[in-house]
Amino acid sequence: MLFTLTSVTLFCIETHSAFHEAVAVNNQTGKNTNSSSLDAQTRPVAAIEILDHICIYYFTIELIVRLICAPRKLNFVRNVFNWIDLVSIIPFYIELILNEVYPTER
Repeated sequence: MLFTLTSVTLFCIETHSAFHEAVAVNNQTGKNTNSSSLDAQTRPVAAIEILDHICIYYFTIELIVRLICAPRKLNFVRNVFNWIDLVSIIPFYIELILNEVYPTER
């Protein structure tokens, strides 16, 4: 329950501009630069991103442990709530993969 509340709170905090830091990005290359043609962009403070990652890792481990410990795997797979848990963590891993395949400088 603690990780769920933390995750929801972080999600809400991420939307507030006070918890964002500016990142300079070049229009043409999309890379960080110190040149004069910069657009101001923001991203969440690093501490918020780290806590968010910890929550997602916890949810992933919990789902895997529940699957391993389930006495009837087929019933586990058929349970809608387990699918909701899986669908809620998949976007995080898709983003990680895409950031590795198409890296951008920070």
